[in-house]
Amino acid sequence: MHLAVEGCIGAGKTTIARALAGSRNALLLEENFESNPFIRAFYEDPVKHVVEAEFGFLLIHYHQLLCASSKPDQDLVSDFLFEKDLIYAELNFPDSPEKKLFVDLHLILRGRLRRPDLVIFLSAPDELISERIKRRQRDYEQAIDFGYYRRLNAAYELFFRGYNGVPVLTVEAGKCDFLKNSSLAGALSHAADDAVRERKVRCS
Repeated sequence: MHLAVEGCIGAGKTTIARALAGSRNALLLEENFESNPFIRAFYEDPVKHVVEAEFGFLLIHYHQLLCASSKPDQDLVSDFLFEKDLIYAELNFPDSPEKKLFVDLHLILRGRLRRPDLVIFLSAPDELISERIKRRQRDYEQAIDFGYYRRLNAAYELFFRGYNGVPVLTVEAGKCDFLKNSSLAGALSHAADDAVRERKVRCS
């Protein structure tokens, strides 16, 4: 089973994915975002460097998920969903030939990947996102106007309100501290299993 954890920057994806993978004895796949050589340039000037940054992330995510699929018999928990690149493309790309090419390439690559069984969407208020980004002090994340994160958070909420790719389990990130309360991981794991089981019953 593949569970994908998603949400805005700062929502707590990696923390929850690690806890969930530990409770399930599952393979953990963390987004290798810092391997994108254009990430710092993008944060310094998003308009100028959007093409190389977004295409870089698309190919990195594809490669990570493709390699993880070589172990189909082992449970997998990832802290990203392949469709996240569409959220960023909609937010960052102007309507242009590059955007169309990006969406077309995403569609081709998505067809080569196994879809996750469930997406766990971390819904978080803007204040929490802002607080966590400031607290972890990644220098390049501080370089961009914080209004960008509010727009990104709104884009995530809009995307998952209309998402019908696979079942979605929404978690209110501001009400769940997975670091302080270790029992939450087990509870979320059981809720995920129940959601996938219910989907299978409906489809049978």
